[in-house]
Amino acid sequence: MRESPPQDIVRDEVWTIAHQTEMCNASFTPEKRECLVVTPETHSSDSSPFHVLRGAIAGFDYEPGHKYRLLVTVTYFANPPQDDGNPTYALKRIISMEKV
Repeated sequence: MRESPPQDIVRDEVWTIAHQTEMCNASFTPEKRECLVVTPETHSSDSSPFHVLRGAIAGFDYEPGHKYRLLVTVTYFANPPQDDGNPTYALKRIISMEKV
């Protein structure tokens, strides 16, 4: 019996984006840059409630001083390109935006 090829995993998640960024290493380079601070609504209680997002959210233009709730499509590629990040993130919609 032949195995089926691995499939990409695509799911929608609700994230809170903090009103300020943090400096982090950019993906695949030692350079520092501003990165978003993200709290997924589905984080587990035994892990940190937030993480620093090193990649971009396609279609999202962050404005400093604003806190956001976003619906984000997260795609984990079964066979990701070596020169690109895995997973990738795409804005589905802005649920709310609040000036802080």
